[in-house]
Amino acid sequence: MFVRMWFVLMFLLSASGASAGWLVAETPHFRIHGTVSDSRIRQEAAVLEDFHSLLEFLTGRKFPAESPRLNIYLVDSRAQMLIVHPGLGDNVAGFYMPTPGGILAMSLEPDGSQNQFRRDVLLHEYAHHFMMQASNVALPAWYVEGFAEYLMTAEFRSDRIDFGGINSGRYYVLKRMGWAPLDKVLRRAPDVNIDSFYAQSWLLTHYLYRVDGMSTKLDAYLRKVADGADPVEAFREEIDPDLQAFQGRLRSYLNGRAITFSRMKREPPEKAEIRISALPPVANAALLPLVAVQLPQKANDDAANLARIRQATAKAPEDPWSRRALAIAEAAVGDPAVAAGLLDALLQQAPADAALLRWRASLHGADKPSATAGDVIAARKLLVRANRAAPNDWLVLSDYVETFEARRQPLPETVLEVLLKAYSLAPQVANLAYRTAVAEARAGDYRIAEWALAPLVNNPHSQRAMLLERTLLDALRRQDKPAVEAALAGLSVGQGQAGSD
Repeated sequence: MFVRMWFVLMFLLSASGASAGWLVAETPHFRIHGTVSDSRIRQEAAVLEDFHSLLEFLTGRKFPAESPRLNIYLVDSRAQMLIVHPGLGDNVAGFYMPTPGGILAMSLEPDGSQNQFRRDVLLHEYAHHFMMQASNVALPAWYVEGFAEYLMTAEFRSDRIDFGGINSGRYYVLKRMGWAPLDKVLRRAPDVNIDSFYAQSWLLTHYLYRVDGMSTKLDAYLRKVADGADPVEAFREEIDPDLQAFQGRLRSYLNGRAITFSRMKREPPEKAEIRISALPPVANAALLPLVAVQLPQKANDDAANLARIRQATAKAPEDPWSRRALAIAEAAVGDPAVAAGLLDALLQQAPADAALLRWRASLHGADKPSATAGDVIAARKLLVRANRAAPNDWLVLSDYVETFEARRQPLPETVLEVLLKAYSLAPQVANLAYRTAVAEARAGDYRIAEWALAPLVNNPHSQRAMLLERTLLDALRRQDKPAVEAALAGLSVGQGQAGSD
């Protein structure tokens, strides 16, 4: 069962002239789609690459070379956002979605008055993305949010970078609202006000990073929590046994003059590696519905988006982008027979197109228990071809593994390796993390199963308690085979997936 995870995200670009249609800016780590001007999309792409470099510098971690780019969509109306995320809250200006159908962020284009604020929130969400992609370990929820809140205020100028400054929104909350007891923040207790949790997490992280001698204690604490220690008891052991007194020091820190920020001088950076391309006019009406149909959606939303795509592409039947969009949409949520014909025609012209091969394979239904042996063989052959064309496409790898999972049998060792590679490429996707953990636990590799499951269980954006998954995780950490097998009996692939806020 595919469950959408979405994180609240706001992204702002001050508009400096709009493009007539969709532009796509590709950088080493991002693929940004927007209807802003060429110069504007280049500016925002450069800021994102700057932030990525800052995160690498501060954490000492780098993305694996094969990591996928993050897709970002900048839209100019709330109605456009609702095409992709129909259930979006009234006051949300954007979102981040790592789903089984793809990982993306979408936000409103900016109005200049809130440029830094909305950019801050984008950087917050990208800090999450970076943390999971570069080092997906189990971290306490307060630190996951605090780390992002601490770094999201970074500002980039040609001669310097400032980071670690006052987070004005969180500062305001701490000055105006009551504070939750520290032990409840450390555990992310459900009765803690969400604004207080984010604000106190920011201040706690700021203090531990910037007060002399505390960063070493923080490192020891995080290692202990990653190994399964209780986040409150680990705090008492590694940072301070007296939580009430420590809370008092945090208040003094906030109210005093000890809060600092960092300024790093730099030479004017070289222009970011950015490649700009323009999508054809048909994309104006079809791009966002095409994004939507490739994600988990309700049937009525899929039907509405398919209708939009059919109507738009009918006006440009010979356009290559239009033909491709219609083929994928029909394969995803439309008429399989129509999709097969369209995809076969496109594959004659581009036989090594991994995305087209993956969608053609999907039409065989090999991920369903009812699939025939012939369907399974045909789908796997297409997916093998897709993998040869794009060895690091995690969607192709995931689909290939699903043709085995549908048989309800233990995965062969070679297929386990494929699943593990898919997970390493997209650890943000809860469905993929869960499948990896369950498959490895069934295969007896408790270490890898724990590695995949622990961040999922600790995810601060989870929409539910995940009690069954936590039971499995505890059994894996104890290396208790009967308990692992009992926990697995209560789970099945497609259940037990983290949500997000």
